[in-house]
Amino acid sequence: MISRASRIEQGLCAALVLLLAACSGGGGSSPSDPGLTVSPASVSFTAAQRTIPPAQDIQITISRADAAFIGVGSPPSVTPPEWLDQSPSRLNGAGNNWTFTLAVLSTSLAPGTYTTTVRIEIADTNQNILAFRDVQVSYTIQPAGISAAPPSLTFSQPEGGSAPAAQTVALSELGNASYAWNAATLYSYESGWLNVNGASQASGPSLPSSISVSIPTPLRLGTYSAGVRITGNGNVTDIPVSYVVRKALLPSPNSLSYTIGNTPLPADMTKQVSVDAFPGVTWTAASSAPWLSVSPASGGSGDSLSASLVQADV
Repeated sequence: MISRASRIEQGLCAALVLLLAACSGGGGSSPSDPGLTVSPASVSFTAAQRTIPPAQDIQITISRADAAFIGVGSPPSVTPPEWLDQSPSRLNGAGNNWTFTLAVLSTSLAPGTYTTTVRIEIADTNQNILAFRDVQVSYTIQPAGISAAPPSLTFSQPEGGSAPAAQTVALSELGNASYAWNAATLYSYESGWLNVNGASQASGPSLPSSISVSIPTPLRLGTYSAGVRITGNGNVTDIPVSYVVRKALLPSPNSLSYTIGNTPLPADMTKQVSVDAFPGVTWTAASSAPWLSVSPASGGSGDSLSASLVQADV
């Protein structure tokens, strides 16, 4: 039994923590010495930056009759990290059964994985270490921030057409945290043409969520730039928005010329025209002169036009 440890727990914990730092390797004990069991043998913390993960317990069982002291610290070769709370007050129990509660202190570290080793030891009445166990501890900090999918939006429409369809953006937290968020429109110039959830701004109580971005009223010919700024829990994410209003048809080349001399006409006097119709727009084509034929007579997005001289009429 460990009556002395249970009677003066706090003082013994503090004393043994100092002993761990001063000794070189545990006073002749080894990890295989009997009488001490800890579970689990490794602990992993994972949390988003600026978020404290839940504390975790290590269960300690002592089965040696000559054990009088128990303590928790770090092996001589390990510098205790500032991000982990290893204070004696986190060791609680009595008799053969103890619990040490590991807790993360810092949330300001850069994203990444940090590791350390926690050593648990038992000692006899003379503070000779009888056995020890090492517990590997890792702390993974995930990047914090609001993710937007898609990360940018492009709207386009033909001149004189109806406003383009609204687009949905999914919002989530990179570290899987949840908190309230706000969305607001930002403009480079020509303000007022963009809506978020039907207004200039929107908000929600938690993540993940989504927003609907729309253009309520079509604008004149041109290219417009704006953005939607998402904020929450100190994080800021900007969603760039581009809006293009263009001609329904953009033929290239936009004019054709033929030069005819006294030499015989070439067998092929056909030229190709890229119509470049806006998606969804259809067109028709006809020649105003008998010496020029065009085909096809109609088409749509992606179709091109052929213009040919009618040699019999030239």
